[in-house]
Amino acid sequence: MRKVVGFAFKAIVDNNVSRVRTVIKVGCDAARVSYTLGAVELELPKVAPLPRQQISPDYKTLQKFFDAGKSTGVLADLMLLLIGFFTGRRLGILVNMRAKDIFEHHGMRVVAPRALVLVDGERILVPIKTEDSL
Repeated sequence: MRKVVGFAFKAIVDNNVSRVRTVIKVGCDAARVSYTLGAVELELPKVAPLPRQQISPDYKTLQKFFDAGKSTGVLADLMLLLIGFFTGRRLGILVNMRAKDIFEHHGMRVVAPRALVLVDGERILVPIKTEDSL
């Protein structure tokens, strides 16, 4: 059984904290209240896992992915790994995206993958992280 851990250090800093601060700042601006959290430093839990060193694949490795996908004759097989690599999106999210997940909002294109998708009439939770990426 795998030990359950909380959010990683990078996820806390780059995603959670920055999003919460942005929401609070927008709310303060809308209410014309001074925003005082800008200079606040947070002390993060010591148990938050630090980022793992990851090395990007070299040209030969990317070419192997491309060739393997090309050999199947299916465009998605050809492009999926490369799209994941170049966009930084997780494959679990990419394979479950639908055209309706890309829409225009205030004149800008937004990509908003859904947490649940309908497959053969059954609602399935989209795996944000795989067992290997935990």
